[in-house]
Amino acid sequence: MSPLTAHGRGTATPANLHKKIDILTAPELTSALLLLVDGPAPDVLVDLRNLDFIDGAGLTALATVQLLR
Repeated sequence: MSPLTAHGRGTATPANLHKKIDILTAPELTSALLLLVDGPAPDVLVDLRNLDFIDGAGLTALATVQLLR
């Protein structure tokens, strides 16, 4: 199950992260976020409220997407 759900509305897409983002799930997160920023609403609002854990790989995924957009 993906650690990300996204629902496009208006000019920004909310991306809700949930459960955990770690070295195993970070590549999937990076891919999913890159698809979102390349979509019709390239502004993505990342919601971390339902995230239980994020490690360095998860933080790197978020930073990578920010740098590549």
